[in-house]
Amino acid sequence: KGAVWSAKLNRSATLVATGAADYSAKLWDAITGEEKVHIDHEHIVKTVAFSHDETRLLTGGADKKLRLFDVESASTPLVELVHPKTVRHALFTDDGKKVITGADDNILRVWDLASSSCTKEIKLTGTINTLELSTKNNMLTTVADKSVTFFNAETYELRHSHTFDNPLQGASLHPDGSMFVAGGDDSWVRVLNLVTGEELACNKGHHGPVHCVAWHPNGKSYCSGSGDATIRIWPTALLKSSSSGAASAEEESKN
Repeated sequence: KGAVWSAKLNRSATLVATGAADYSAKLWDAITGEEKVHIDHEHIVKTVAFSHDETRLLTGGADKKLRLFDVESASTPLVELVHPKTVRHALFTDDGKKVITGADDNILRVWDLASSSCTKEIKLTGTINTLELSTKNNMLTTVADKSVTFFNAETYELRHSHTFDNPLQGASLHPDGSMFVAGGDDSWVRVLNLVTGEELACNKGHHGPVHCVAWHPNGKSYCSGSGDATIRIWPTALLKSSSSGAASAEEESKN
């Protein structure tokens, strides 16, 4: 009935949330595949996200609203946060007190849920295609146009930024914080040192733009999803050594 724009699993892997072009967000039983909850929206739903404690759900999309729902009674939103343009991405901070959004006005926003107010705005260089929060490394990863930018996840101060030759769609920080993977319109999947930007690997296998990338939680592999209708898994063991970069990143995080 419509393309699925976003799908997220809760931490206990019992529920899946989806947002789709049929103007709906849905909750599914992750084991049986049974649809449990259907939430009608006014327009295409581009992003969904569970809170860290799994009790709340975010939805956002082309109606320019971010909605907060209680997972147990998801019929009426608890909060609605209005944006000037389509909401592409949203996520909770781990404490559940704030949410971070990326909209089509190219602005990264931080919202306080208790007051429903925007407490921080950061203008990025283009369409925001990725938001990823790494609590372990205290880092927020963003992708906009041709740049991957990393912010301190508490102060939102700029930490690192790297610009590529072609537009990017996705990026993900390694669990140890030493390097990141990125992919985009040129169909290649690159791994780079976080601090220096040194290229550690360039994987050529996809035959279409790379739309998303992610690390395995143990850091031993990473995956990429492409417009060629394939998902590829790449071994971290084949990377060039990044030990010097890891040491630099660790030292910088202490400062």
